[in-house]
Amino acid sequence: MVVIDALDECEQDGKNEILLCIQHHFVKLPGWFRVFVATMPEIPVLDKLKKFSPKYIEPDEEHKQESLDNILSRVVERISFRCLT
Repeated sequence: MVVIDALDECEQDGKNEILLCIQHHFVKLPGWFRVFVATMPEIPVLDKLKKFSPKYIEPDEEHKQESLDNILSRVVERISFRCLT
């Protein structure tokens, strides 16, 4: 599992190399490989990721200020449970 936080903030000189790498090369990764990306919902970023059919996690009011590590802990717990059953 790879976690990339603040993908929308990785732009330098008008180019987001990490986003381009994900867009062009992550499709080659094995199906069991998981990538969690945290980003603001900006259209250029979302457009480049849509071919992966991403699942969006949007915080509700209760979890709006929750840290990424807490959110990921819950997600990983759910995935681990599914893998065990």
